[in-house]
Amino acid sequence: MYILYLTADLLFSSQVTGLVKSKGGEMAVVSTTEDLIAHATAKETTLVILDMNLSGINPRQVVNELRELTKECPILAHAPHVHQGKLNAARDAGCDQVLTQGGFHREIAGILDRL
Repeated sequence: MYILYLTADLLFSSQVTGLVKSKGGEMAVVSTTEDLIAHATAKETTLVILDMNLSGINPRQVVNELRELTKECPILAHAPHVHQGKLNAARDAGCDQVLTQGGFHREIAGILDRL
């Protein structure tokens, strides 16, 4: 299992990295969409996670580029519940799953188990 996580949240990403490793997986944390695409090109990816709270992210562009590279790979996006515009933009862009920040924190272990 190889997970790509686009985020600038180093504290929570380190917790998710530990969780992924405990399940025998590997995770790359990147802070730019360019790095995300480069990593997706370099290695077969099981899941992509997009932190919609990251400034400057264009979800439609990112999802379209990822779909070209990783056709079957699910894309999960999350943002704080007060940022409905960002959550809706992720849905409109075609993310497979869109969660509030709290939902992501609660569900990430189960999501990884299902992979």
